[in-house]
Amino acid sequence: MGSLLKSTRNTRALPTGTLRYIRSDYPGCLSDEEVSWLRKNGVTTIIDL
Repeated sequence: MGSLLKSTRNTRALPTGTLRYIRSDYPGCLSDEEVSWLRKNGVTTIIDL
């Protein structure tokens, strides 16, 4: 399985059937296109534990 984003190695939706929860490796170098895609899909909060 590939990553949802080109600039990360391991971005994927958790198995909820929606894009409500996404997990990823470090998303520190997202392109403008990727940020746009995240916003368009309702991803507005990043939590780093």
